Amino acid sequence: MIARTAQRQTSKSKEQIVDSAIRLISKYGFEQLTLDQVGVAANAKRYAIVAKYGNLGNLMQVCLQASLDSLALFMSLRAYRNDYREHKTEDFWALLVAFNTHNADKASVICRYLRSPSIFQAQDFRTELVKLLNPIYDHFEQGLLQNSNVHIRFISFKYLYQSACTYADNKAASQLSHTASVSVYYNNKVAPELERILRLPIN
Repeated sequence: MIARTAQRQTSKSKEQIVDSAIRLISKYGFEQLTLDQVGVAANAKRYAIVAKYGNLGNLMQVCLQASLDSLALFMSLRAYRNDYREHKTEDFWALLVAFNTHNADKASVICRYLRSPSIFQAQDFRTELVKLLNPIYDHFEQGLLQNSNVHIRFISFKYLYQSACTYADNKAASQLSHTASVSVYYNNKVAPELERILRLPIN
């Protein structure tokens, strides 16, 4: 009984540390994160964080992985709803907007990673990200995205995700007009650039 309670507390404190680190990364970026900041935010001692994660780099990887897993789960749970039954790339993008709206901190962590993936040189999150999203990618606009190679998939996903992040941020800050619906914004701003990306001669 005591052992089970201690295990639950350890699990809870790990979750608290990761959640606090994710919020800090969302606000300040990976480059600004320190173990001391995480300790203050999570109400945890520095040595306890080191004991659980080894170092700051490992903790950042855990935060990114948690955010990617959250995205994959969100997408897979919603991809087959009636709202997205037309299987258009626009629907895929609308799901990314929804994720950015409902999971702002984790969404921001992914966006910051996509801006500077070299932070994680030792681990290939690019391949992992495409692998996580492949089943969902294949569900949407099969002729457009299904036959794309891994490089095009990553570049197109990066663009779609960052534009969804921008849209969600601007909508939250009321910097978009009421007429700039998801569909209008996608067709006027996102789709033309995506078409250009998909024509790139990348092997």
